[in-house]
Amino acid sequence: MRTLRRLLPYLRTHPREIAIMLGAMVAGVAVDLLRPWPMKLLIDHVLGGEPLPPGFAALVAALPGGQSANALLAWASVATIVIFLGGSTLATVSLVTSVRLGQRMVYALGADLCSVTAHTCGGPMGAAALLVRRGVRLPPFVVGGAQERARRAGL
Repeated sequence: MRTLRRLLPYLRTHPREIAIMLGAMVAGVAVDLLRPWPMKLLIDHVLGGEPLPPGFAALVAALPGGQSANALLAWASVATIVIFLGGSTLATVSLVTSVRLGQRMVYALGADLCSVTAHTCGGPMGAAALLVRRGVRLPPFVVGGAQERARRAGL
């Protein structure tokens, strides 16, 4: 709780980024709630042969192809792809915004070093990055190579 109170003044200076990040997260949750519906339509109404609910039947009737099984199959496929792409786009917007906000907060906090783990933003477990402020000189951990700007030895 103390850490949150300490970081809150830095968050207040970035309301636009926070609003974009939270909006993308909420929209992503809404898109995730839509993911099973094309499959439900496909299983219940195309393969199962059940009649469509009245409100949904009017929507499907307005689509090109009407209520034929092939048209419903095509529209369920298109809806699945659109929902997947929309969810991926919203996740990317949320990720980019949160990383940018994190970078700005690290700069505002005046941190010389900040470690970031990849699994917190969708990357693999065990991968990480070290953010180093310009001008900070790090002595090499093991001497003997030019890798990582002469900070790490090895092949």
